[in-house]
Amino acid sequence: MIQPTPYYLADPNVFISNSERLTQVIKAYYSNYNLSYSFKTNYYDGFLRTAKAIGLLAEVVSVHEYELAKSCGFTEKDIIWNGVLPSEVKLSVIENGGIVNVDNFTELYNLMEVWFENHHEPLPIGLRFEIPQLTNGKSRFGFHESDFDEFGSIINANKINVRCVHSHTSNARDLGSFKQRIEYMVNLARMFNSKIVDIGGNMYGPMHPDFARQYDSSIPSLEDYGMVIGKKMKELVPNEDIILVTENGTALVGNAMDLVAKVIKRNDTKGAVRFTLNCNCYDVGFSCNHKNPVIETSSDSSDVENAVIYGCTCLERDIIHRCFSGKMDVGDIVTIKNVGAYSLNVSNNFISPVPYIVNK
Repeated sequence: MIQPTPYYLADPNVFISNSERLTQVIKAYYSNYNLSYSFKTNYYDGFLRTAKAIGLLAEVVSVHEYELAKSCGFTEKDIIWNGVLPSEVKLSVIENGGIVNVDNFTELYNLMEVWFENHHEPLPIGLRFEIPQLTNGKSRFGFHESDFDEFGSIINANKINVRCVHSHTSNARDLGSFKQRIEYMVNLARMFNSKIVDIGGNMYGPMHPDFARQYDSSIPSLEDYGMVIGKKMKELVPNEDIILVTENGTALVGNAMDLVAKVIKRNDTKGAVRFTLNCNCYDVGFSCNHKNPVIETSSDSSDVENAVIYGCTCLERDIIHRCFSGKMDVGDIVTIKNVGAYSLNVSNNFISPVPYIVNK
């Protein structure tokens, strides 16, 4: 049976393999480690239930994601809740052993106020910090070193117990930055007597070689990340009395989903070749905003050079690939590789519905 296009082709076994690769290497050096799956990267039920089945934690950033986690069998003890959206549901996660990381005093004080209506012990809370060496103090997320005195006052007043110190730094995926994260966060854990260090995610994941070649530097493997992270933690915490957590999305799911579509239109104008697919750039996701996704065909069509491939919306900016060279023509079925991260979750029903999902 020929599947109607467009559709996502998901492979939970690849998700499992990526999770095991990262976990095994880190634990070879530092055994006190927990891997969590970043729900916002891809909401496909098959990935969420796989994450639960293999013992990952659920990293969520909203009530919506919290409810997804609960529906897939995660308990509140399995949940790490980050993000800027406030909710009193977070108190239930805290009460039942989960981790809530806050990054601003407004939410912290609000949670404290409600907490002390029913509790006498300090609020067990996680705090997200900006790492100035990686952000130059320009991130809008996380507490800053200038906030340390206020934390001292709150802790001395027996109002909070800093259970977890947390950070997530965007646009810093090199191996050296992960060493810096760990050094900074372990120091914070000792400062606040925290037993959990959560260094976030933002790792590269396995990717097609043609996509990797579009980067200016070599792409670390999961084994590279695992070795650097595990070794640095063991160096700084040799007795392993601090729990290490990473929150990974792209690294686990990026190459676990492809998008299958059909070429529905061709325009040849002044030497330029333009194709249109029956999916759009939102279906492909963030990867086509800054790179050209790998598109595979099994066509016997003629070769084209430097063609532009568009999506099916009425927007000029709906561009999937800016310089495709290969075999392609109207009617061809194409596979857009490695679209597992930030594709399904940002796809929408604008003009065409969200593609359905087929399990590999």
